[in-house]
This record gives sequence, structure tokens and C-alpha cells, in this order.
Amino acid sequence: MANRKRKVVLITLLSIFGALAVITAACAITVYCMVFKSNALQNKKAQYSLYIRDTTSFNTIRKKLTEDSVLIHPDAFVKYATWKKYPENIKSGRYIIMEGMSNKDIVSLLIAGRQTPVKVVFNSSKDIYTLAGSIAKQLSADSASIVSAYTNRLFLESLGLTPSTAYTMIIPNTYEFYWSADAEQFWRRMKKESDIFWEDRLKKAEAMDFSIEEVITLASIVERETFLNEDRPAIAGVYINRLNQKMMLQADPTLVFLADTGQMIRRVLRTHKRLDSPYNTYKYLGLPPGPIWIPSVSSIDAVLNYERHDYLFFCADPDMSGKSVFAKTYARHLTNARAYQNALNERKIFH
Repeated sequence: MANRKRKVVLITLLSIFGALAVITAACAITVYCMVFKSNALQNKKAQYSLYIRDTTSFNTIRKKLTEDSVLIHPDAFVKYATWKKYPENIKSGRYIIMEGMSNKDIVSLLIAGRQTPVKVVFNSSKDIYTLAGSIAKQLSADSASIVSAYTNRLFLESLGLTPSTAYTMIIPNTYEFYWSADAEQFWRRMKKESDIFWEDRLKKAEAMDFSIEEVITLASIVERETFLNEDRPAIAGVYINRLNQKMMLQADPTLVFLADTGQMIRRVLRTHKRLDSPYNTYKYLGLPPGPIWIPSVSSIDAVLNYERHDYLFFCADPDMSGKSVFAKTYARHLTNARAYQNALNERKIFH
């Protein structure tokens, strides 16, 4: 009888242990799957960019990843992220989630704040507002904050700049940034890049007896004279010759700048030349007070490497190719200008 009871107890214990082993194994498998099993982008894109702002909540992140079909098992991600206290440790930025990543991979990436930089590209622009709008589409900073920092006197002083020299740090190019960079971080980086840009070029400017501000101002005029890079050094040479001979620049782009009404001006008229402003290079000698455009690197280098020649005049080629026709004398220039004006008339371009 005693042996029979012991046998029953043993069988019962073995059954219990067996059940516990099964439960433990099941739990282990569940935990393993929740932590280590792939949970991203199955049969989807190879990678996904997740953008998180300072104000983004965990619920918003969960919803975004679910709606965009990034997670295979959203609930498993939520459980693991909550267990690792990620909802209390959200960091802004741009994060790349790759196909095959586990919940552990994803949450570790987010908690550590391991962002992937973005390439910020901006070209020659009309003004700071246009530029700020372009930057705001590529970084988390909004355009208002970018303009505000640019016009903040105290912030500019910390960079060694003033409101009248702030534009010298804008060098159109492609840069790598963390997406979460704010406006001040953006401009500090631009000042650093500007200093690097001018390291070798400053000697050329000094050899011309030009300041950086003057180079950029003249480059902004060259920028608006033509879209052809190959013509820019020659056009810069014309303006340098005029400056050296104390002639009026008579640069049509400065009049277009003054007369800006939001509509394209294809033809400069006498009324434009009567506008009273230091930016009117038909009325005032020398360079205007500042740039009329944010020039490209091509135009800046065209000024620094201007073509040495004897031309004092130029106008657009009447073939409307965008090329320029140059002249040494005013008489020859009038002939060239009439040909271009006739071409405009034939195309019924009167303003």
C-alpha cells in the first residue's frame, strides 16, 4: 500500500514538473520571440525612416509604425518597449528601421538615440525666407525659427557676425545633419562650413581688394545675370572692369530686385531705372549695400576667378540661348542691345 502511494505521488510530481516544463518552455519561446525574433518589414521595403519630434508620444510612434505596416506584431513591440521603459525615454530624430530587425534591435536603437543623418541640400535662393522654407522641409526646425535665429543680433554676435554680414555664412551645398537639429545648430554649422569655404578663397578676395561681403554681393548680381556657369567669369570681369574705371555698374538684376512684385520681369524699362535706392546701380556708383540674391558657389568662384579682358559691356544673345554677347565699346554694345530688344519684340515680350 505504501509503495502504491509513493508511486502515485511520484507520478503526480512528474506530471506537475512536466507541465511546468512545458509552461516554462512556452514562456521562454514567447519571450524569445518578443525580444529576438524579426518583427520589421516582412515582405515590405528594405528600410523605413521613422521621424520623431520632441513632442511625439509613444502612442503616436506605435500608431505610425502600425499604420505604415512596419511591425509584423505590433503588440509584441509595445510589450517589449514598455518593459524596457522606452515610453519614458523617447529621443527625437530620424531612425532607420531595417528589414529583419527584432524588437530588441528597434527599441535599443530608439533608446540610444542612434540617428541616421539626413542630407540637407539647398541651392541659390531668392532670400532668407525662401531658404528657410527649403531647410524646414529637410529638418525638424520650422522656417520661422530658422529666420528668427538668423535675425537674432545676440545669436549672430556669438558667431562673430552682425545682421549686415550674416549672409556670408550661407554657402549653398549639400550637408549632413541630424534631422533633429534646431535652428541655432543649423546656423552654427553653416558658420563653421563658411569658415572652411573661405580659408583658401580669402586670399583671392584680398588680392582683388574685396571683402567677403563684397565678393558675395557681386556674385549675387552675376548669379542673376545668367544661368550659364561658363559665362559667369566673363560677366564678373565686365563688372570688375567697370568698378576699376569708376563706372556705374548698370546691372539690370539690381533693378529687377527693386521692382520685385512677385511677377517675372523679362525686360527692364526706363521706369525701373528711375527707382531711387542705393540698390539702383544705374543711379549709384559702386556695389549695392548687400546681395540681391543668395548666390551659388559657381557665382562666388566666378567673381574670385573673374576673366581678365577689356570688355565693359554685355547683353543677352538675341538667339535666346541664355548666352551673353560682350563688347568693348558703347557703340558696339548699342548694336548688340538693339538686336536683343528686337528679338524680345518679335516674341512679344514687353515687360
